[in-house]
Amino acid sequence: MSESNELSRRRFMQKATVVGASGVAVPYFVPAAALGDAEKPGANDRIQIGLIGCGGMGRANLNNCAKYPDVVVTGVCDIWKERREIALAKFKESAKPYHDYREMLAQKDIDAVIIGTPPHWHCRQTVDAWRGRQGHLPAKADDALRWRKHGD
Repeated sequence: MSESNELSRRRFMQKATVVGASGVAVPYFVPAAALGDAEKPGANDRIQIGLIGCGGMGRANLNNCAKYPDVVVTGVCDIWKERREIALAKFKESAKPYHDYREMLAQKDIDAVIIGTPPHWHCRQTVDAWRGRQGHLPAKADDALRWRKHGD
């Protein structure tokens, strides 16, 4: 029997049945929250961010980002419990507290971080965020370059 690129009627019906059945089954397997709607973005349409350094500037930057509907605050980190608790109070439904920023960066649900720590920590935390594949736009643009120049 010679091979042909033509699609037989039987093969067409088999493929059409599989495609049709999967189209009908998808709504039963994918939760509505993942797909989103006009008022609430779906899971893949949201940016989950964490804050490292919950002082005045860090909280101000976090509040600025969190006002958008597609941003979810999932972590707040500070070594000072009082500052951490102040930031956590506003986002207690979605955020978890962390004492060590490296523990927060290890979480898979954080897409990006805001680094609001003193300048001498920016380099190290920027590099650690990049290694953890979190997005980060440094407040001081030369932080990463300085770190790369001086090494680990």
